[in-house]
Amino acid sequence: MKRVLFPVFVAVFVTILGCGRRGDLVVTRVGDKKITVRDFKRSVAKLPAKYRPSEKGLEAQKEYLSLIIDKELLVLEARERGLDRDETVLAQLEGIKRDLMVDELRRRTLRKARVSNRELKRFFKKYRLGEQVRASHILVRTKAEAEAVLDELRQGRNFEELAKERSIDKFSANRGGDMGYFFRWIQMHPAVEKAFSLEVGEVSEPVKSPEGYHIVKVTEKRRVKFERIKEDLRRRLNSIKGKQIWQNFLQRLKVDRQMKFDAEALGTLLEVETDPDTRLPRLTEEQKQMVLVSFKGGRWTLGDYGEALKEVSPRVRRKLSDSTSVRLFAEWRMIEDIFLPQAALEAGLDRSRSVLSALRRKEEELMVERLREIEVLEKVVVTPEQKREYYNAHLEDYTLPAKAQVIDIHLETPEKADSLLSEIRRGADIRLLAQKHSTLKRPGKLRYEFPVTDDRIARNIFGEEFIKAVFGAEVGKVVGPIKVKRGYSIFKVLSREEPRQQSFEEVEERVSARVKREEQDRLLKEFLESLRRKYSNEVVRYEDVLKLTLEEKNVSEKVL
Repeated sequence: MKRVLFPVFVAVFVTILGCGRRGDLVVTRVGDKKITVRDFKRSVAKLPAKYRPSEKGLEAQKEYLSLIIDKELLVLEARERGLDRDETVLAQLEGIKRDLMVDELRRRTLRKARVSNRELKRFFKKYRLGEQVRASHILVRTKAEAEAVLDELRQGRNFEELAKERSIDKFSANRGGDMGYFFRWIQMHPAVEKAFSLEVGEVSEPVKSPEGYHIVKVTEKRRVKFERIKEDLRRRLNSIKGKQIWQNFLQRLKVDRQMKFDAEALGTLLEVETDPDTRLPRLTEEQKQMVLVSFKGGRWTLGDYGEALKEVSPRVRRKLSDSTSVRLFAEWRMIEDIFLPQAALEAGLDRSRSVLSALRRKEEELMVERLREIEVLEKVVVTPEQKREYYNAHLEDYTLPAKAQVIDIHLETPEKADSLLSEIRRGADIRLLAQKHSTLKRPGKLRYEFPVTDDRIARNIFGEEFIKAVFGAEVGKVVGPIKVKRGYSIFKVLSREEPRQQSFEEVEERVSARVKREEQDRLLKEFLESLRRKYSNEVVRYEDVLKLTLEEKNVSEKVL
């Protein structure tokens, strides 16, 4: 069996439901817990590929069943130790219960967001969504640049070629500016909105947007039937309608709770000194008791506000500098932390079947995690000698590969490559040519000048031919054109560094983490072995049922 890792046990916590005769057949029993065929199949389906058994057929089924049994043994041991009453587990479970109830409340509220076919058709007609346009654009940073592009187009320059040369939207530039198809919507990007006002073949004046200035060209218009976009439209409208319904619900909640801000407390909060590093208000104990917000059934103090601030980043805290931003933040936190959980409780969602079911699964996860902390994490000790020994045994893992800095002109055709090589030989600057012509789909300067390492990752990105040529080339010499992944390359190596062995001091933290993980795996494996012995009489496997699941799988594969 593959080495047992803790993520496997996290992955096999699955929903225990069941209906249907074969699905209810039991494949194993651990203590009082029965694992059915349905549970087994769902668990296998949810397991990430890297944790799945290496074997196939019945052996693979047995191996995976062993993983499920091991997880249940951990649950059994955790319950025997009373970890379902552990303070850490209970505290975490309380927060999870609150989140589950609020999620269920949101789900039930948003049921009303489903859009009917009649609404879809009405919306389709009202906003003329049957009209689609295919557009290309050239995006530049300034209006002056946009006017210059327009002048070149009026003089007969090809739109597609100009897009490749001048557009800063490299994703579309590599396709001659083509942005694809768009259909009308309530709110559209300025460039797309402009496209709908143009005829096929028409080119726009500069269009301003947050990204810069666009020159837009319409290349095609077509009609689309309702049925073709119905489901996409349904998803969009459900989302819009859902947001409106949820916002209305939250607004009613605020009104019902009768929130009132205290002007004196708010003034104190805005005047008090703020810690320059944490951006937290330096409140006295007396100030912490001041009521910032009163509401039906309770109050929220400046102390509560300070605690809520600790849960957000310093960047968010810096923005809370006036009464409006403080009010909005306080309302948001009170809705999330108080009003929504209260509303969920009032709706009886603490007794909801889906909430209780999810809570049982979470309780098991938390108990197993607490057991792992006690038996594995808290027992791990990594000595300096262990770290040094591991480093010396794995020197190859801590060797930096050779590195080169290159200017590369990546091109699609050998003819273009030969043409540019001739320009370079006549004295043209390779960097300027690379900046203008390279077709690599990378941001900014990295499109034509970048570091390359002699390792597997770089080979996957650039291809074996390119890496071999770079590390075989003379520094400062122009090489190419050579056939590479996705085209042809002309490049020059600007500098190169040889492979370097990293010192122990450089990598000590990484070595320590690796040793710690291996020690954790060893302790977990030993602990599981002890549980298998301890509970050997509590485990029953039904291998005939397990074989049945395999036969069903084989039959379904043959039918397919």
